[in-house]
Amino acid sequence: MHDSSKTIQKNHDDLFFNSFKLLTIVLIVIGILMRFINIDEKITWADETFTYLRIYGNTKSDLMQEVVNSQILTAGTLLQKYQSPGVGKSIIDIVKGLAVEDPKHPPLYFVMTNLWVQCFGSTVVATRSFSAFISLLIFPALYWLCQELFQSKIVGLVAIAIIAVSPFYLVYAQEARMYSLYTLNILLSSGALLRAMRLNTKPSWSIYSVTLLLGLYTHFLFSLVAIGQGIYVAVNQGLRARKILIAYLSAFLAGIFAFLPWLFLIITQSDKVQETINWSKRIVPLNDLVDAWQIHWARIFFDITSEYRYQNQLQNSLWFLIIRLLVILLFYAVYFLVRKTPKSTWSFVLILISLTALSKSWRKFITM
Repeated sequence: MHDSSKTIQKNHDDLFFNSFKLLTIVLIVIGILMRFINIDEKITWADETFTYLRIYGNTKSDLMQEVVNSQILTAGTLLQKYQSPGVGKSIIDIVKGLAVEDPKHPPLYFVMTNLWVQCFGSTVVATRSFSAFISLLIFPALYWLCQELFQSKIVGLVAIAIIAVSPFYLVYAQEARMYSLYTLNILLSSGALLRAMRLNTKPSWSIYSVTLLLGLYTHFLFSLVAIGQGIYVAVNQGLRARKILIAYLSAFLAGIFAFLPWLFLIITQSDKVQETINWSKRIVPLNDLVDAWQIHWARIFFDITSEYRYQNQLQNSLWFLIIRLLVILLFYAVYFLVRKTPKSTWSFVLILISLTALSKSWRKFITM
């Protein structure tokens, strides 16, 4: 009788897993279609125009000089000259333009997009489709991270099912910006770190070092992820795991050393960096910051309105209710995570969440 009940339970678990796997596949298919259908119909916003400028090796100063010197400029002229492949421009021009005018943006995304459009064309569809393609690689990377972190197939499937149709990630998947690549690098680096700590072999730590380098050359804010990963290693290994600490420090320093040339540019061109981030110095009231956190958390699941005026959004009763329910779900998820998983699991998630959130608060308070 006992064996019979265990068999029934196993069959029930297998049925549930297979059913959820089928649902995940359906959601992945929907997510793929949503990433590519009408990808050229969205209005190009300001940051994307700079992407088109940079990937062809053009500079903002050349564009501004053209505007000053010319009496009449049509939109077609500007598009043809500054947002299309030009003669005599190379990857070196891309790197040089970013280094001189916008060093806060490392060149990896822009170089990769340039190579992509050389293969598939310079249309809006082709340019944006690079982000859409990269967003598809997020699925296996996320599943791998969940396997390393939770050792659970069902957790991996749930994570993929959510991110496949999440409005938040669908928006970035259709933008000619680096955020899909940034997300992919965070997942790869995190998975590589956990794998390296588990295996503690030279190849595994070398892979982590490479992912660290790719992340830093994609977005400078990846440095926060790297710091969080370092805190995680220190918290969970301590001084007793000397071999792992030495291996981690060697991999970390190797990645940082390879990033030093661009870091040097950021430091020496700090005036340019400050000039391009003046918009971020606006003091945001703490209540608006809290509202923003809640709204963006909710947008992982639902996106009812396109408005970004937080106080107006929260006057919408339906949106208000959904946000509050999802915030409650978030706190319960954190509580459940801490209660049901070992420290090595929940500390990884909480450290990375807390570090990035607190860094925004810290920046707010030091500018007051």
